[in-house]
Amino acid sequence: MSEENTLNRRNVLKQLGGAAAGSLAIASSGVASAEKPDLEERYAGRASLREAFRDHAADLPAALADAGVVSEEFDFEQVDFAVDPDATKVRPTDADGRAGVTVVAASGPRSALGMISTSTDDHDISLYVQPQREESYAFVEPKDDGDRFVVTDDGDEVTTLECTYKSCSCERCYNPDGVMYYYEEEYRCNTDCTDCFVEGTECICTSCS
Repeated sequence: MSEENTLNRRNVLKQLGGAAAGSLAIASSGVASAEKPDLEERYAGRASLREAFRDHAADLPAALADAGVVSEEFDFEQVDFAVDPDATKVRPTDADGRAGVTVVAASGPRSALGMISTSTDDHDISLYVQPQREESYAFVEPKDDGDRFVVTDDGDEVTTLECTYKSCSCERCYNPDGVMYYYEEEYRCNTDCTDCFVEGTECICTSCS
């Protein structure tokens, strides 16, 4: 083989190798981006999640104060938290400062669901915001073993939570092994099961509704 042919062959192989490497990088990037929904990534940082509460749950602190859950001086800046990248559900009785972000779609327009657990001397609290739906609420559990109830951002009423149900949405998620499932959304509702609020999700559904 002539030197010219050898050089040409080497250039072709180099170009093919570069193209293959580029394709592999694109494929790998696609897998990585699919592991977490875009809205979950958008609010996964502490600053961005705090901003979501500040911008889309502005009336919730006053509603909690009116319900006697927090002081009138309470605001989201006072809440110290760290976002757990694996947390797709947060309960009032979780450790203070536990936070998570997931995505909900079964009961309305697709939205992120930001969650933070905190407490006072008398109440355990989990705060929730759905930025794309402009909704926020808090689950409150009295430390004297009283009934868990919800406070909404409109502050119209305090509703006791007794009923629960689950629904599989068509929002894709990936388990730790990278296998695709759909999110199961978990709800807590009033005694008649007519007024419901999502508490979190779990990546376990094999089909969606």
